[in-house]
Amino acid sequence: MSAALAIGQRAWVSARILWDAPFVVRFRGVLQALLATLLVVALISWNPADPSLNAASAANPTNWLGANGALFADLFMQSLGLGAWPAALLLIAFGLAGAIGDAIQQRLKPTPLKALSATCGVLALSAGLSALTHPAAWPLAAGLGGLWGDAVVGLLKMACAALRIGGASIIAGVLFLPLGLWGIGYAVGLRLSDLGEAFAWTRSRRPAARSDRAAGRRLRVQA
Repeated sequence: MSAALAIGQRAWVSARILWDAPFVVRFRGVLQALLATLLVVALISWNPADPSLNAASAANPTNWLGANGALFADLFMQSLGLGAWPAALLLIAFGLAGAIGDAIQQRLKPTPLKALSATCGVLALSAGLSALTHPAAWPLAAGLGGLWGDAVVGLLKMACAALRIGGASIIAGVLFLPLGLWGIGYAVGLRLSDLGEAFAWTRSRRPAARSDRAAGRRLRVQA
């Protein structure tokens, strides 16, 4: 028994070393980015009428990736709603960070904390989206945040009803939308200073744009 345990421990240590080897990390990153890119393609061509787990149809799927693309696109849209898009884009970003390495890992370096932040951010964003009123053209029975978002908002509504507090949807939107955006922003390495720099750059571009328009008007008048 002790010999088998020792062999198992050595195998586990060897597997951990191999898993963390640089070439394996890069391979995993490339594979993750490719699979997530396929998911984005499936989401772009998503058609709720395609045959899937939620729709029985004898028609051929219109999804660009065929039946499998229709299946996965519908699964993500039903589960997360519009939150499926940031989920797929985050998978691509972290996959590229693992594949390219130090070139873009200064902020996007995959860590367990960032993975947790990205996951919680997407889930919170889906809940916040479900708090919004979906347009009439929305094709799903679930809200904009999918079944997950509807479940979270439903639980919050039950809690507010028990406490006799009104405006549960407003509370959900105010609570979950900023929380989701913060979680995703932290995962991709955004800082408050980045927002300040972007705002300053936008303000600095306004005088230049106005002067360009004025110069253009003068040229037209002279012509």
